[in-house]
Amino acid sequence: MTKFDALVKQSIVHLYQWSLTSSEAEFDEKLISFLLDIGPGMCSQIFSALLEDKMIQQVSYEPMSYVITRTLIRAAEEILEAELAESKMAPASDRIVTLDDNKPARQKAVAAIQEVIAEAEKSNEFGQLFADPNERIVVLSEMKSGLAILRDEAVARYSTIKNFIADRLAMIASKIPDAVVGVLAKKAIDALEAFIKGLFS
Repeated sequence: MTKFDALVKQSIVHLYQWSLTSSEAEFDEKLISFLLDIGPGMCSQIFSALLEDKMIQQVSYEPMSYVITRTLIRAAEEILEAELAESKMAPASDRIVTLDDNKPARQKAVAAIQEVIAEAEKSNEFGQLFADPNERIVVLSEMKSGLAILRDEAVARYSTIKNFIADRLAMIASKIPDAVVGVLAKKAIDALEAFIKGLFS
């Protein structure tokens, strides 16, 4: 459950702010949709994380049931967005792809990823994701290696793009979505997804 802790804490604050301006009709529609999407297993995991962290009481004077329900929605949104970003990039099988295809989309993806790396190198929020400073260095190195392949090579194995770039972008976007580097990561995911769709279409 620890991997959800930071996300859930952040989600509670954002959710409470959102709940102040949402109508009951909007809330009910959103609640039903997300409960159906995430299923009982994920609901149970999120509730457990909320209770363990005891964050609910720290952000609201509303009744506990009111805040828990809305917190679930926001936490589910964050988790689903990260899972969707990764699943959209995963083809049925790993294979070697020709990177010279779809050149404009390739250039946009490269530029977007370069922005993420440049921001990550100076971002305190990005550095705080790692308990071991050496892990930060390794992740940046992997992203740079993946970027070099995406930018310079004519062909590459899809798993290299996924493991060194796509997975790293998804991690950044899901864990620090409001930081500058998180916003840039979301844009890079969209650009990379558009390029990959062109490769497999």
